[in-house]
Parts: sequence; C-alpha cells; structure tokens
Amino acid sequence: MSENCSRSKIGLASILQQRQQEKQQQQLSMPSLDEDEEEEKLQHQNTGSSSTSLDTTDHVESSVDGDYSEANGEEEDDNVLQEFSDDWTAALNRSNSASSDTMLSQSYSEEDDPETHEPMHHSIATALESYIMVLTHPQKTSKTCHILALECIAQLVFRRYVSGRAGGRDDNTGSGSAHRETPVQHRPPNSLLHDLIVAVQKAGDSNSESVQKQVIECIEAIMNSPKCSVHELSMLLFIRRLYFIYLGTKSQSSSKQSAKVALMDIISKIIRKMEDSSSTTPNSLYHTDSYIVMKRVVHLAAKELPGVDDNAVNNFLTRQIFTNGTSSVSALDPQALHNKVLSLELILLMIECAGPSVQKGDKFVTLIQSQLCVTLLRNCISNNTQVAFTSQRIFLVLVYKFKTLLKDEIQVFMKNIFLRVLESEYSSFSQKAIVLESLRSLCDDAFLLTQLFLNYDCDIEGMNLYKDIVTNLTKMATKSAQDVTPGANKDVEDQVTLGCAAVEVLIITLNTFLKTLGMPAKSHTEMNDTAGQKIRKLFQLENVGQLLQKKDDDDDNGRGGGIENEEEKGEHLEDPDIQASIVDQQSTTLKKMVSIFDRKRNAEQSFELGAVKFTLSIKGGLGFFIDNDFVNLDAKEVATFLHENSEKLDKTQIGELLGKEPEESFDKTPDREAEKGGNGFFLEVLRHYVEAIDFSDMVFDEAIRFFLKGFRLPGEAQKIDRIMEKFAASYTLQNPDVFSNTDTAFILAFSIIMLNTDLHNPSIKPSRRMTLESFQRNNQGIGEGGSNLPDSFLAGIYERIKERPFSLKEDEVARDKAATDAMMKDGGFFGKTVEKHKREQFNKEKEEMMNATVEVILQRKGKTLSSDSYADSVAPADVVKPMFDATREIMLDAMMTVMDGSYDRQNTLVCLNGFQYAIRIACHSDMPEARNIFVDALEKLTFFEDLEDMNFKHVDAIRTLMHVAVSDGEYLAESWRPVLKCVSRLSTMRMTTESIPNDVTFTLLAKKRRSFARRFFRNQDKQPDPKLTNEKEALMKLGILESVGEQLVDNVFSSTVNLSSRALESFTEQLLAVSMEELTEIKNNKGVNSMMRMSSLSCKNEEGNNTMDTSSDDESLSDDLPLSESSDEDENENESRKNGEGHEEEKLGTEPPDGMNGRAQGQEKLRTEPDINKEEEQKQEKPADDDVPNDS
Repeated sequence: MSENCSRSKIGLASILQQRQQEKQQQQLSMPSLDEDEEEEKLQHQNTGSSSTSLDTTDHVESSVDGDYSEANGEEEDDNVLQEFSDDWTAALNRSNSASSDTMLSQSYSEEDDPETHEPMHHSIATALESYIMVLTHPQKTSKTCHILALECIAQLVFRRYVSGRAGGRDDNTGSGSAHRETPVQHRPPNSLLHDLIVAVQKAGDSNSESVQKQVIECIEAIMNSPKCSVHELSMLLFIRRLYFIYLGTKSQSSSKQSAKVALMDIISKIIRKMEDSSSTTPNSLYHTDSYIVMKRVVHLAAKELPGVDDNAVNNFLTRQIFTNGTSSVSALDPQALHNKVLSLELILLMIECAGPSVQKGDKFVTLIQSQLCVTLLRNCISNNTQVAFTSQRIFLVLVYKFKTLLKDEIQVFMKNIFLRVLESEYSSFSQKAIVLESLRSLCDDAFLLTQLFLNYDCDIEGMNLYKDIVTNLTKMATKSAQDVTPGANKDVEDQVTLGCAAVEVLIITLNTFLKTLGMPAKSHTEMNDTAGQKIRKLFQLENVGQLLQKKDDDDDNGRGGGIENEEEKGEHLEDPDIQASIVDQQSTTLKKMVSIFDRKRNAEQSFELGAVKFTLSIKGGLGFFIDNDFVNLDAKEVATFLHENSEKLDKTQIGELLGKEPEESFDKTPDREAEKGGNGFFLEVLRHYVEAIDFSDMVFDEAIRFFLKGFRLPGEAQKIDRIMEKFAASYTLQNPDVFSNTDTAFILAFSIIMLNTDLHNPSIKPSRRMTLESFQRNNQGIGEGGSNLPDSFLAGIYERIKERPFSLKEDEVARDKAATDAMMKDGGFFGKTVEKHKREQFNKEKEEMMNATVEVILQRKGKTLSSDSYADSVAPADVVKPMFDATREIMLDAMMTVMDGSYDRQNTLVCLNGFQYAIRIACHSDMPEARNIFVDALEKLTFFEDLEDMNFKHVDAIRTLMHVAVSDGEYLAESWRPVLKCVSRLSTMRMTTESIPNDVTFTLLAKKRRSFARRFFRNQDKQPDPKLTNEKEALMKLGILESVGEQLVDNVFSSTVNLSSRALESFTEQLLAVSMEELTEIKNNKGVNSMMRMSSLSCKNEEGNNTMDTSSDDESLSDDLPLSESSDEDENENESRKNGEGHEEEKLGTEPPDGMNGRAQGQEKLRTEPDINKEEEQKQEKPADDDVPNDS
C-alpha cells in the first residue's frame, strides 16, 4: 500500500508540473482586455441587471456553444443515453445564457455564506490542481489513481479545507454568469472550484462502480459543504452526472440507488434553501437554481415513453405539444422508463418541498400551468402503472398547494382524467385501480376533500367535484355485489376487486368526516383495505395514506395561498378583537358558501325535473324552464340555452323543436312578437341557433357534422328541409369563397344527408348502396349558372361520409359497446382480441380527454390568478354536514346493494362499518332524518323476517346495530325503536330455545354445533336448505344467539345509565312503544321481554352508575368490526379443512364486530355452562314475569 501511495505521489507531482507549464503558456497566449472593456465589465458586475433572477430564463438561446465542450464532458458511449446527453447539454447552455442577465444589485456576501469567500491555503489549492490533472489527463489514468484522487478531494471538502464559488452571479471568474457572454479569448480563467466540479463529473464517465461511488461521494460533499457555493452551470453539471450514473448502471448496482438518493437530496436542499432565503433575499441564487432545475426535470418527464405511449398520440395538436411534432414507435426502453419515473419522482419532491416562493412566484406558476400540467395530463393516463401513479400523486399535491391558482386545470383534470377513467368501459383494470388508489389518498385528507367541495360544489359555475367523485365511487362499488366462484372469469374477479376497493374509499370518506368532527376514528393504517392492499401489491405501489399529511413545518404554508405564517398568525390570535373578527368572517363565509351550494343543488334538482318534462313535452318542458327562471321567453336566449345544455336535454326533442312549423307559436297571446313567443317563435329560435355557430374555414361536410352534434335530425323531410336551409344560409354567409349562392349549399347539404342515410342504413343491402358515380350524377348542375361542382370536391365528401357517418356521440358509444359485447361473447373476430379492441377504443377516449384538457390549459397560458381563497378560512368541521347531506342517499344505496349481493365477508364488514360511521355523523351533526334512515336500513339487514335465509352478514348487522346503541345511544332519540325491536326478537328467540330440554340442547351443540353453524354463519354455504327441521331451526337460533352474545345485548341496557335525562326519556318512550307491540302481537308471557327490561332498567338506574358492567366501557371506545381477526380465522379454518383436520372442538359463531370483544368472557361462560346460565336467568326473570301482567 505504501508503494502505491508513493507512486501516486510521484505521478501527481509530475502531472502538477505539466499542468503549471500548460497554464503559463495559456496565459501568455491570451490577449488582455482593453481598459474600456474592463471598465464596462466592472460596471456590469457592480450594478447588475434591473430584471429579476427569473425574468429572462425563458428567452435564452438553446444552441450549444463549443466553448463549453470541456464542461459538458465526453460523449456517452451508450447510444441510448445520447438523447438525454443532448438535452442536458442544451440545458447547460440555456442556463449559461440565462445567467448573464440575472444579476441583482446586491453584494455577494448577502447571497451566500461568508465562508465561501474565505481563501484556500496555497497547499490545498496546489493539491486540488494535481487531483484535477489526474482526473482530466488526456492519457488514460489507472482506476486506482482516480479513486485515490476522488477520496482525497472528498476528505478535503468534508474537512472544510476547500472553499470558493462556481457558477452563478457570485462567481467573479470565467465560470460565473457575469462572463457568459464574454468571448472565450477575453474571458478570465474559471474558478478552481468549477474546474474541480468539471473534473469530478468527468470522472463519472468510468464504468467502474468503485469510481462512480467515489464520484457520488465527492458530489455530495461539495454540494453540502457550507464553504462551497455551487450554482447554475456548475450545479447542472453535477445533477447531469448523477442522472447518467442512475440511468447508465445496472439495476442491481448499489451506485444506482446511491445516485438517486444523492440527486433527491441535492434538489430538495436547493428548494428548501430558496424558501429559507425568500424572507431576506426575495430573488436569491437559489430561486434561479430551483427554476432551472424544475424546468429541466419537467421537460424530461414530458418525453414520450416508446412502446407504451405511442398509440396515445394520434391528434396533431396533442402531438405538437407533447412531442414537438415528432413521434416514434419502438419497443419499451428500460432506460427511458427509468428516466421518466425518476423525473416524475423529482417533480413530486420539488412540489412537496415548495412553499410561498413557488406559490407566489409568477415564473413558477406559469411553468406549472403551461408545462407541468400538460406533462401530467399525458402521464396520468399512461399505460405504465408506475408512471400513472406517480403522476397522479403529483397532481394531488398540486391540488393541495395550488388549488386556487389551478382551479380550471384541477376541474378539467378531475373530469376528463380521473372520473372519465372510472366511467369508461374500455379503460383497463390497472388504470381504474391506479385512479382508485389516488382517490383513496384524496378522500383520506379532510382539508383537501373539504376544499374541493367549497371551491367547486359551492361554486355556481363550477362542477360538483366532490359529489361526482362519490357518485362514481358508488357506481364502482356496486360491482362488488356479486359472487365470485372458483374458476370465474378474470374480468369478473377484477370488477369485484375494483368494487371492493371503491367501497373502502367510500368508507374512508366517512371516516375522514369523523376525524374532522373530532370523533373517534381510525387512522389510515388501521382501516381495513384488503382490496387496496391487493392492488398495491399487484402493481408494486407504495402506501399513499400519508401522501398528503403535513411534513414538519414545510406544509404549513402549502395550502394554496392566503395562509399566514405562524408568527403573524400567533400575533393576530393574541388580540381578542382580531380573533372575534376572524371568527365572524369565517362564519359569514361559511353561510355564504353553503347558501350558494343549496341554491345550486335546488337548481340542479329543478333542472333535472325540467329535463324530464322536456322529454315528455317540448312546450311543457320549455315552459317549466321559463317559469323557474332558467331562461327567458326570448328566441335568442332559448337558442343559447339549447346550445349550453345540449348534453343534458333530450337531443331528439331539440331536433323536433328546431324543426317545428314556421307559423307555430309558444304563447298564443294575440299580437305577440315572434321573438317573444308569438307566431314564428320556433323558426326564430332555429335562426338564432344556427347563427350562434361559427362555420368559418370549415370543410362543408365537416361543418354539417359539427352542426348536427347538438341535436338529432328529425325524420320528416319538411323539418329536415327547414333546418338545412338555415344551415346553408349561415354557411354561405361565413364562407363566401366556397359557394356563391345559398341554393347550391342547400341542395348539396340535403344530398349529403341522403347519402349518409343510404350508406349507413343497415336495412339497405350493400349492393344497392349509392356509389360515388351516383352521388356525382345526383349533384350535377347545382353550381352557379347550372355548372357542375368539381369531381374531386364531391369525391372527398363521399369518402369522408363513407368512412365516418353522421351520428351523435351517444349513438357511437352504443355501437362501440355493442361491438365490444359481441366480441366478448364470441371471443373476438377477424383476429382481433377483446383486449386489443378495448385498447383501441380507450385510445380514442384518451385523445378526447387530452384535447379537452389541453384546450383549457392553452386558454389559461400566461394568465395568473390570485392565490387568496375565502374557502381557506372555513374550518373543515363546519362543512361536514352539507357534504354528508349531499351524498348520503347515494352512499346508502350503494352500501345496501353491496350488502344484498356480496358474499365476501370482508366487503360486507366494511359496509357495516360505513353504517356505523354514517349514523355517528348524522347523530353529531344534528341530522335526525339521516340518522333514522340509516338505522332503519341497518335494521332491515338483520333479516329477522326470513330466518331461513339468514346468514353471516345478517348476524353481523345485528351486532352492528347493538353496538350503535352502546356507543351512540345518547343521540338516537326515536331511532332507539329499531334497536329495541331487534333486542325483543332476540329475547323471543332465546325463550323459544329454552323450551328444548337441556340434555337435548347439550347433545345437539356437542355433535352438530360447529359444522352446522359454519353453514349458516360462514360463507361456505350461501343458500341454506329452505326446509328446516325443528332440530335445525333450534340449532340455528342457538347459533344466532351465541354469535350475537348475551353480554352485548345486556350492554345495550346497562349503558343507559350514562344517558342524559332527555336521552333517557327518548329511550323509555321507545321501550314502552315496543312493549305495547309485544303485548299486541303475542298473548303469552314470553312476549313481554321489553316490559321486563324496563323493570330491570329502573332498578339499575336507582342503584347508580357503579352497577354498569365494566366491559361496556371498552366497547364504547371501539367502533368497527374486527376485519383482521375474522379474516385470519377464516383463513385458518380453510387451511384446516384442506389438511383434513377435525373441527368438533371449535366454537360456534362468527367473530364479533370491533370493540365488541367485551362479551368474550360472558360468551365463554355461555359455551361451557349453558344449562346453569339458563337456570339462573329463569330465576332472575321469574319475579318480573309474575309482576308484568298485573302492572299492565
């Protein structure tokens, strides 16, 4: 080792001597600057530019100057990396050009740590120069020398012997931004630190993993050193090298992961330093660095992924935006995939670290609006799950931090990407699953969920984002209401998995409401997400539960705009007057927004009613809209109303309205103007309807297609004639160079309608369809003066109509669905598989999604909005009630559908948790109607009316209902009645089983309890034998009683000692009502259970709270059903069944709901001593039986 070191020292000495000679020759050959140039440059350094550090970044040159060839390093040997090398080279030169105009008029010491200006010791500088010569020597140097030089550099930097500046406006040398435009021959030498950076990054060209590790270590040491100021060009060199190490090394290499960690650490520190310095230096060097890095990474993430996204770029506009007009089709490139994923992860990191500097910086906002949103648009619906998932995570963080600045983009993203994927029949299982996982994290964040509601659902002009999300989740959830048998179709299994995941997301939403209200709720790790875990495991996705959680203090400023920092906020809250003013403002804002929501909801409900009336009667529906102030009785306003609501109204009826007779009126009042509903009113509506459409510069047949997309053309020739006549007049007026007179356009338009019918009417045989020659012959002499139209013009029309018929969007969707269903039934046709057909159809939908979204983004390009939002001042807890009220009905319908049709116990238990959450929300939000509806629905699920069909989910529903009474009895009021009726039925059932002799009961339970109970309360036998013998019926009742547990029923009554006087009054009233029903329905003593309970209850209340069973306290603290325990038990039982093990010793009954394990001790006692228990109960209840009839 000593010999190697001595040899290295000798080599370094000789290299240093050669380096000094070359430097002297370079200085002799370099011409000096004249005095005028030097004075001008000095003045430029001192005064700087008046523009901010980001003003000229977008206007830089993109050409590659030969002057930076040494900084850019050698070309990569791997051709796959060449494209990335070119991009980074252009970025380096753009940063150089941009830097020249970004100086600020401030001293350098204010920009960086003063330690960066400390001079290095001469010996340290000499050593560094020798190491630079080792790393950059033109002759090949041994790997050992490279490693040794890199180790020495890292140690010197780490021990703070190295200081200086490289890149940026604080660098006075040739590597600084002040001299980027200075000619090379007049430029001073680069700083030693910059030369060191160039040498270190050049050493990364080595394929040796050991060398690469040392390069990464050196980069981290220099970038983290407080004595080294590295910015702009020099910084990009390091970032570029880490990128290449990550992309160029094998996946199993340790240097690959080290490069990624170092890269993310460097970029996160750049963003955080920018945020930290924003208070003292609004436009620091870190602002420029952050903007350059973000723009570069966004550009890399926008690159097309060959082999994955090729089919998605079919539209010219989209192709121009995403690929700069180029597109190539090739196999999936792993390095391209790694580059895209890494770029997206870096974007996510930067957005998460972003604070006020990014949120309020015009350049950053413009970059996010015009470039990042377009990039995410493509990637969110990528066929690669990793790309899609990461992109959707970025979007959710953007929603969290930039919701007011990106309001339009968020709305169009949610509508055209997230919800469209869930609604589509052709989106793949993976795409739907990724969207559901993204919505899972969204719905788990109370602030984000309530802000969506306030900013969109409470906006008259906005769409109902929150309600639409819940609606789509409920539609997806109902797909889990089907049984999956072994060997079932994979599509069915996927649908059930997606349905179960949607159910989980719905319940997470309710759980989020509980957390917002400050009620006991589960964290994301405690929630049952069996389907979610399956999806994440299948696609190797990380758990996103904490995605939107606040990280330290960085996210305190991240909730859009308008959030004060902690110091200002604390000062304000200390003043009582200011605090009271804030509270009043919040209350006023909440009332205003909720009022807008109520008006909007009422208007939507009225519009839906009007749409139904319009479908039944044109005049009746139009009159309803006029009476309810949706539109005035004015022809022009009615035409505009039809345009704006063409997707909500029946298009057949719109066509009939436009084609009505010329003299027909809406209002038969004499002498009424046509524009105001008199004779000719509908003809005026048609005229205004056509004139509102812009046909300029459209091909004639495409103009007809565009015209007909808003309504269905009537079947009568006279109505068609009137409509097409108005169209021809408008088209000719807007395109005078196409047709010289209206008659030509009208005749040709009518002929095209006939051609479309002839070519695409299924009742016409192909042999009898109109040919091109026939079409041309039919239109001879229709031109001006009897001339013929050009044959090429007519041929083009014919071919376009033949290839693509005139049809409404809904008709096309119906045809495509019918074709897909036929393919699924037949297994494909003409060699095309069902999956391929779905991919093709979804690619069409992709194009529509992207076009619609890009149009909105381009309209917003260059425009900025205020970051202030009134919604930020509203507490999320104040919004829970209107949010829950807006979606409770569709949630209830979905949960009932799942409970009725699903035989997956995990899924039904999740639904029952949803019932508990919904009832608790209604109770604590003062919503008695909602509470009663959910409690009644839960009582229906107990299935006491049809004992023969009762199975495990109905027993779970009984236990859930009991637990609701224990935990929320204070707020049940009249909803106590379903609970007490259920208790009454259980008690009646217990009395009927007591008539069975004890020895018979013991024998039955000993021999048949386990196998028979599993048939009814596990999902092994989903359809029990409808003809039950007395023995089986007795066993079933015993199984139900034992599964519910007597202790749980007792806790319902023992917990009433904690009720307030008002709640106890409600409980007593309902108990009396149930007792009267018992006396009416049953004439023997066994029907007075509620009266006995009431007597016992009065005794307990007199004794005080100390007599309550301690187990009820434990149960009141827990809310949900124990999903993990039940699932584990089922798995163990299935495993035992496979191994042929006996089950005679196993206990009867299903696992209890969460928090109901307090009955375990009493349950065990019931199992081991059934006869003694029953005798004790009879002794205790006998006096009550004797007294009740007399009291009655």
